[in-house]
This record gives sequence, C-alpha cells and structure tokens, in this order.
Amino acid sequence: MRGWKEKMLSSPGKEVLIKAVAQSLPTYMMSIFLLAKGIIYELHSAMAKFWWGSSEEHHKIHWLRWEKLCRPKAMGGMGFRDMRVFNQALLAKQIWRLMKQTNSLVARIMKARYFKNDSICVWSDAWLPGPSSSHVPTPLANANMHLMVSDLIDPNKNCSNVNMLAQNLTMEDIQAVYEIPISDRRPEDKRYWWPKGDGMFSAKIIWDQSEFKEIVLMASATSCAERVSWVIHRLDQHSGAIFLAMAWVWTLHNKRLFEDKPPSPPQILHGLSRMVMDYREYAKCVYVRPLISTLPSSNHWCPPPINWVKVNTDAVVFENGEIGLGMVGRNEHGSIIAVSCMLITANWAPKLAEAAAARFGLDVAGRMGMHQVLLESDAQKLIIAFRNRRPSRCSWGLITEDVIYKLDSFESSNVSHVKRGGYIVAHLAARICSMPREEVIYVTNFPQTFLELAAFDMQ
Repeated sequence: MRGWKEKMLSSPGKEVLIKAVAQSLPTYMMSIFLLAKGIIYELHSAMAKFWWGSSEEHHKIHWLRWEKLCRPKAMGGMGFRDMRVFNQALLAKQIWRLMKQTNSLVARIMKARYFKNDSICVWSDAWLPGPSSSHVPTPLANANMHLMVSDLIDPNKNCSNVNMLAQNLTMEDIQAVYEIPISDRRPEDKRYWWPKGDGMFSAKIIWDQSEFKEIVLMASATSCAERVSWVIHRLDQHSGAIFLAMAWVWTLHNKRLFEDKPPSPPQILHGLSRMVMDYREYAKCVYVRPLISTLPSSNHWCPPPINWVKVNTDAVVFENGEIGLGMVGRNEHGSIIAVSCMLITANWAPKLAEAAAARFGLDVAGRMGMHQVLLESDAQKLIIAFRNRRPSRCSWGLITEDVIYKLDSFESSNVSHVKRGGYIVAHLAARICSMPREEVIYVTNFPQTFLELAAFDMQ
C-alpha cells in the first residue's frame, strides 16, 4: 500500500484499494492457517494508517477505532472486514469440507495422521440434541468411559439398547437419546451445523455470530430518510406498506401542526396512492416468493393414475410425549386397500414426525407388495426434499434419506403435496392407535369411519 501514497488517492479510492487488494491478498493464507493475534493487529494497523494517511514520517490522528470502521456503512462504519473473524470463518469452512468430503485426498491424509478413530464418543463429542454444540451426557459412577454412540444401538432390533442406556446414562440424558431418530439403513455418522435448520455450514453464520450482529440489530441511522430505509428493510411486504402509510399521515400531521399548512383531501389521497404504488414497485424487486409457494398442491384428495397406489401419511404429536403415525393406501377408484397406524414415544418436532410417518407409510407399502406408489403429504418442505433427492444434514435428514431410498426401491414412485382437506383419512389413522410400539394394520374389514371419509373424498 505504500506504493500508492504518492497517488494522493481520495477516500473512495482508498476504500476500494483496501477492500479489493489489502483484505483480499491474505485470503488464501487465512483459509489454511490461524493467524496469530499479533499478525492480525499488524494487518489492521497497516490498513488503518493507510486509511487515515499516516506514514513513517507523519503520524495522523485516527479519529475512529478500526473495530468501528468494520461496521456496516449504515451504522457509521466503512464495511471493512474484521480479519480475525474472517480468518475463523475461512478455517471453519475448511473443517466443514473435511467432514463433508471424507473421500478427498486431504481428508484421508488428515484422518490417517490425526483422527484415525472417527467414531463418536459418548462422553467427549456433542451428539445429544440440545440448544448448543456443547451438550454432552453426564456419566454415572460405574459408566464405561470408552463407550461409543454405536454401542448404544441394538443392531438386531435397530433401536436404542435399553440396558446400555440404563447402565451408563442418567434418566434426563436417556430421554434425550430417545428423541434421536434411528435410520433403517444404518449409515455412517455425520456431523451437522446446529445453528442452521438445514444442518449445512456457511461462513455467513460465523459473521452473524460475531460482536457486530447485536450492533446491526440495535443501532439507528442518522437522518430521517436513513431511518425509514432501515425500518423498511426489516419489515415484510405487508408491514412495510402499513408503515409507509402511517409515515405519510404523520408527515401531513407535522405540516399542519408546525407549518400551518392544512392539506386538502385530494392531496392526501394523491400522496398516499403515490407512496403505495412506489412501494409496490419496490417490493416487486426486493421481495421474492420462496420456493415453497411454487409447489403444486391440491385442496382435496385426487385419485392416482391407473394401477398406482396413493399412500397418504400423517403424524399427530400428542401433549403426553407420544406421536401417532398413520398411512392410508388407496387405488385409482378411491377404494381403501390398506390402513395402518403406530404409536411411538418420542419428543420430536412436527417436521421430524411427518418424515417418520412418510417412512412408515412406504415401509407398509413395500411389505404389502405395492409396485407403483404415489406418496402424498401435507408437509411442503419434506415433499420438496423428497423431490430434490438431495442428502440433508438437518435433524430430520436421516429420515428423509430413508424415504428417498424407499421411494427408489419401487418400480415407479412419485411424491405430491396436498393441503389440509385432502388427507383427513390418514389424519384419522394417526389418531386411533393406542398401544405404543405396536403396529395396527387393516387390509379387510376397514372401520366404517374410514369408509365414510373415503367416500366423502370421492364426492
């Protein structure tokens, strides 16, 4: 940067040079090594001296700390990078790649050298569901301190080993273990990023958790226009329109109160209409409809194609910690050919319960010898995940992968979304089971309530 001092750059020129050159040059090095605090300090000091025009002969006053210059411009800063946080984000991204791409050359070399045993330890790894990444169980007095998580699973029944849990874990931790779904395929253990819902790591999360997040959320702008812009960017489309309407009325109120300029009714109507129209044009460019709204869905039950079976599934989360799973299989005529339900004890989120219901329904369909299956559910995000056929690292990712695996096992399969009015029969099936861990299945002599609801769907 010293080679540019004779150029007498303006402030915008210095800003571009710092962001495009000074803060970009060490990116590759910071993605490999954790820089010492002294080096970070020297980098910040060199950029600050260049920004304020200091040199070896002349030392100028730094009117703001570098930490404040790293704030967004709307907060009074210049938007420069905090190199310490940026270094941590890049290294975290490399660690995530090593865990995700286990077959890469670098991952295999690192594993052979530093972590040969990649099994998850019960007492040192964070594997229990909880509010943070440091939730580990508490061992009992006579617990096995070399216990692995795989030892807590019964390989024959593919469920939790009750005896091993009772011998090593407290009752509170045992209840947390029961909340973890177990995959039918017994895949390798995977790590997921708990702050995000999809379980995938991103460097942006590291920045969001830095010291500047609270400042961005709490700070205010300097002028009225900046304050309005600040509020608009933090409201949804409907709330933004209401806010602008109130701002226009308040402006007219102030003109009447302080400038003694009473507006006429046409002026009020014209100004309000113009503001709403301008905001609608702005909203078209800013607010983008999410992918979920583009998913085709039906308001009522529709018959499947000829020789296909539509499998409707649903889950009901009860207040006593039990979850009811239900499935209904129906042919192209709307006739019921199978009804099954099961009651399990688990403290699962609704999305995880819906994924388990879909897996349960396909499992019943496979055991009954169905070949062409159309899976239908009211859970939009799950249906999108089934269609995309992409692996997921979220809390319900293993169950989603089980569903995709089961869909591929049929001769033909597809998925569809239905709204609340199209799965009332499956919803009833999820509610009727009363015995935990016992599957109830009807292939003949269906209860009269199911037949009546199915006939109502066909009307």
